[in-house]
Amino acid sequence: MSTPTRFEGDRNLDRKESELIALTETITSLHAQQTEEGVLRVFKYTLMGQLGVKAFTLTRLTDGEKETLVSHGVDRKPTQEPLMEPLYIDSGFDDPLLEKGFKGQITILERFETDELQPTDIRFIKTLTQLCLQSIEKLRLQRVEVEQQTIQKELTIARTIQDSLLPNREARYEPWDVAWAHHSAKEVGGDLIDIVQDETNDRLVVMIADGAGKGIPGSLLMSSVQALFQYLAAKGSPVGDIAQAINQQLLNSTPDDTFVTASFVEVGMPAAKNGGFQIQYVNAGHPSGYLLKRDKTSIIRSRDTNAHLMMLPSTTPLLGVSKWSALVIEEATHRLMMSSKDILCWLTDGVLDQDVERSTELQEKHVGEQRCGEWLLEAIELCPPHATSQEYLHRFIDLFESRVTNAQADDQTIFMLKSGYSTSS
Repeated sequence: MSTPTRFEGDRNLDRKESELIALTETITSLHAQQTEEGVLRVFKYTLMGQLGVKAFTLTRLTDGEKETLVSHGVDRKPTQEPLMEPLYIDSGFDDPLLEKGFKGQITILERFETDELQPTDIRFIKTLTQLCLQSIEKLRLQRVEVEQQTIQKELTIARTIQDSLLPNREARYEPWDVAWAHHSAKEVGGDLIDIVQDETNDRLVVMIADGAGKGIPGSLLMSSVQALFQYLAAKGSPVGDIAQAINQQLLNSTPDDTFVTASFVEVGMPAAKNGGFQIQYVNAGHPSGYLLKRDKTSIIRSRDTNAHLMMLPSTTPLLGVSKWSALVIEEATHRLMMSSKDILCWLTDGVLDQDVERSTELQEKHVGEQRCGEWLLEAIELCPPHATSQEYLHRFIDLFESRVTNAQADDQTIFMLKSGYSTSS
């Protein structure tokens, strides 16, 4: 093997110096780019200017699939054989999704002057490609971070809007005994509960609802629903008219894929003699309500033979889907009498859809209406006689949380009501 002459050594040194200068300039140019398009433009022109590359293609492995980042001159000769075996490049970032460190592939198809690639050329191409992939990876990570920050800001705004829609937790609605709870999921849902005490008409009007959509759009949708509900409830409108008006508003002012499920409950004044009162309700596509009674007209019976459960299913279609016919409007409102011992409960589907911790193959994975009703009865049996709605609610929540998984996919809202007048057993 011959020893390189002084002139050959000088030429090698000059090439290394030239390569170092070119890479330094390229690094500076790549770092200055704010977009992937800019990075790939620098990459392409560096290949063409420094190495005289006329046709090439660069691919990257993204989510397990090859992604063509940039190609040049390939369309002119689609069947052309590459000048060399494709170079597999590791971008220098650890990523468990990429097998064997493969992150990119550069294929050189044609050069302007000569097809021969020297070892120094190959080294330059590898380094340049790795720098390019690193810059793109950095930009993508930055973009994901910005998107996550934007989403978090939107969720914070939506959560603020949603929290502002909830009733005052310190409010008292005498002579009724009212309790409610709202547990937000990580992602803002469309749950809404509102309570209006219409003193002019001696009644309490309650709405518990769940709207399609999440984030800011879902919160703004429920804000508009609440505004109309409060106006009509304070004006003295029956719950049937309130439901119909909100349905029409959604039809007139929201997209076709927007809908709301809701239950509207009008609670009459308890009688001073026995504490009994009348309720009128409209259930517009919402999960069934529960009326826990101590008589013998039950669907579900508890271990306490004096406690029974009546389901209060839908009475109309959900809101915002179709115009209601005269028959739907006529049959929308149902009426029931409650005694001072009865308990009314309504909740959103986030409660019913929660996964059960230890369900068997013979049981439903989710809580569901039937099992939820059984748990309500069980919670009531565990409470002392003449317990308040708040005590019933806390007992049910404790029992519920002990039997479901921690993963909560949707907002959960529960409302309970009984007479505020205490009567003897």
